[in-house]
Amino acid sequence: MIFVEIIGKQDGTKDYFKDIGKEVNLVEIKEGVGDRQDAAKFLKSIVDKSEIKGYVDFEALRKIVFADEAAYYNISTIYKKWQEYADVALVNSLYSEYKPLLTTKIQHEKKIVEQESPFAKFNSMIGLASVKQTAKKLIATFKVQKKRQSLGLDKMGFSRHMLFTGNPGTAKTTVARLLAQIFAKEGITDAPTFIECGRADLVGQYVGHTAIKVKKAFERAKGGVLFIDEAYSLVDGYRGHYGDEAINTIVQEMENNRENTIVIFAGYPKPMQRFLDANEGLRSRIGFQLEFPDYNAQELLAILELMLNERAYSLSDNAKAKALELFEQAATQNDFGNGRFVRNLLEQMIMQQSLRIYDENSDRSWDKDSISILTAADIPSDMLP
Repeated sequence: MIFVEIIGKQDGTKDYFKDIGKEVNLVEIKEGVGDRQDAAKFLKSIVDKSEIKGYVDFEALRKIVFADEAAYYNISTIYKKWQEYADVALVNSLYSEYKPLLTTKIQHEKKIVEQESPFAKFNSMIGLASVKQTAKKLIATFKVQKKRQSLGLDKMGFSRHMLFTGNPGTAKTTVARLLAQIFAKEGITDAPTFIECGRADLVGQYVGHTAIKVKKAFERAKGGVLFIDEAYSLVDGYRGHYGDEAINTIVQEMENNRENTIVIFAGYPKPMQRFLDANEGLRSRIGFQLEFPDYNAQELLAILELMLNERAYSLSDNAKAKALELFEQAATQNDFGNGRFVRNLLEQMIMQQSLRIYDENSDRSWDKDSISILTAADIPSDMLP
């Protein structure tokens, strides 16, 4: 079968093929267009050359292609309708297992999740009553003084730098991070920038390097909060050494950036007093001190339940009683870790529970309750020394 596209009127085309001396089936598609019979022959040739011809119902295909009963059909239309049919044939025949996936329209529901404000998060934190009260007082002070300045009134020159003291795990870093967001939201600072630094970020390895590192930290925190954790580690016991250089530069930068950057120092209570004594100008530049108390047993239990709830776990009644007893014992020990102790306990309980249900159910037939509830048996007996 030979297909010839005839441009214009070429009545001698058939005679030309006769002169070749061979009989041929000639289908004329003038300027890419043919009648229904010619188009059907052309469609049949496409199917015969196709790799999926064994899956094609040609009569059904003819009905689809010629459904409009037009007088003439062009090549592009035939190809398009064939491709549409071939796609469906592939899904229904060769890859039928994918049919539900390919033919199901997936509706995406847009959910608007309302973000909890940093102030609401701060107020919802467990315990810390005295910290919340002091923080509220300093926020109000900063806000009122800023308003007085905008109205052309004199404002008190309160230093906005702060000192956080407390044992490990008392949420000092979490509160500092939330205050950075609150200050920005209330217009007290320009941005919610929160830069956390330690000794390694501020003390250099050679002469002159320390001052550069300190200044870079202030540049990064400009307009927000610079949080220096375990600040007492800067006191290295050598007068005039790199630690002293860091503290001296910090004091200088606190003064230079008192209007655009708030510095928060944090650490254990007693070592922080030595830190304040390391430089005469340091203590006078700190306007507020927040003391973070240790959590009591009930608060520790509430923290544990909150952490478990976030991970889709829950405590049985006997587990609550045993955990409370453990927290009462832990709270009497020095440096027991507060929130860190709770986090460590949680991890140990989840591992212990996993081992228990793994051993109890050899067929692994776990249900939602059994895999989500922690019992007294899941609380390790060796959490305390």
